[in-house]
Amino acid sequence: MGKIKIAVTHGVRAKIAYEIALGLSKMRSSALSEVTVSYAFGGREFGGFLGPKLLDEGEIDIAFANPSSITYTACNGLDPFTRRIAIKNLAVFPSWDRLGFAVKRQLGVRSLREIGEKKPPLTISTRSQGPGGATVFSVEKVLQLHGWSLAEAENWGGKVYRVGVPGDPTRLEGLRQGSYDAVFDEGIVDWADLALSDNMIFLPLEKHVFREMELLGYRTTFIPKAKFAQLNEDIPSLEFGGWALYCKADLLDDVAYLIVKAIDQRRETIPVDAEKLEMGAICKNTENGPLCIPLHPGAEQYYRERGYL
Repeated sequence: MGKIKIAVTHGVRAKIAYEIALGLSKMRSSALSEVTVSYAFGGREFGGFLGPKLLDEGEIDIAFANPSSITYTACNGLDPFTRRIAIKNLAVFPSWDRLGFAVKRQLGVRSLREIGEKKPPLTISTRSQGPGGATVFSVEKVLQLHGWSLAEAENWGGKVYRVGVPGDPTRLEGLRQGSYDAVFDEGIVDWADLALSDNMIFLPLEKHVFREMELLGYRTTFIPKAKFAQLNEDIPSLEFGGWALYCKADLLDDVAYLIVKAIDQRRETIPVDAEKLEMGAICKNTENGPLCIPLHPGAEQYYRERGYL
């Protein structure tokens, strides 16, 4: 009789996990006897780059990763991981997102490298996360590849204001008031329109930065003008989408099979960004759900039996 622990750090992902647990509770199986959904409180972290490490230590069995590229970096032992961690995907729930670097047009800069060269005292809004925060890591990595860091920006007279989520009310009000010179974050659907209304522009990244980030599993894409009416052109950017539901590679095949079956049975009530959950989309590599590592064999078996693959 098996026991599994699903760890979550986000409200919507918690709802997905509880729906999975509910689906599993309605099944009779000797492969699974207990399902625990653990939500992070009081500074506890289960997400970001800490999730794979906790799986590796045996503290949890299943977790979510956003962006999906975290699973690739963990599986291949890439920065910030120091060795490979054996994990497999169960599903990737669709979530469209981009990493955005927006600055005031009147600064007169056209690249992140130019900011590092001119060293203007910027007021920057970005994220506040724990030690495993993927957004903080990604922002800092991109800035580093352009020759500077947030700490350096503070040293040359800038101020860095950190928020817990992309659509934090403090940030949104600050954009309405014109309080920031720059916003560096993902979750751009929550703040891009306000930034553009505040006469900000999105800076493209340099080609070598895309190459370096692709080595870490990030996909090169663009912020589309079709999605943001105030954009005049598509802006080259990094993808930050996908909620990968992943597990230890040695999870029993029968358990992985049951988890995907539970997702299928609860697909009408599982919350997703799209109008409804499409099973054929969560097991393939898509724009909104990058499948960065292979599926668990037990999960793949279910998808194939049902004709989703």
